[in-house]
Amino acid sequence: MNQAYRDRLELYSTELQQIWQTPAHSTILGLLGQWGQFHLMNLQNMPSDLPDFFNDPASKQNLALDFERFAAYGYHSWRIAEPLQLIGGLSFDQLRFPENFRAAPLSDDSKTVDRFRPRRV
Repeated sequence: MNQAYRDRLELYSTELQQIWQTPAHSTILGLLGQWGQFHLMNLQNMPSDLPDFFNDPASKQNLALDFERFAAYGYHSWRIAEPLQLIGGLSFDQLRFPENFRAAPLSDDSKTVDRFRPRRV
């Protein structure tokens, strides 16, 4: 089986962030948005020396699959005493992406994953 595979990702991103700061406290809140498309081409055909009873091409796919990400985050730092500082935060991520865009046969199904987790600074 011969295979020709090509992919191209077109991605856009934007982020908004607000910082509040005092000598002892610092708070950061933010929003992140990313969106775009995977442009995929997959062609699988038989070598010319095989008999004609196989379907040729076995697979011919040309897909444009959406990608989306939304994130909201925040963290706070408190300078208790020099040099002691306490930092904590949380983030929420929602990601929608193509379920299978690397291995043939390609799929036009998408998968959505949500995560709420501690924020690392």
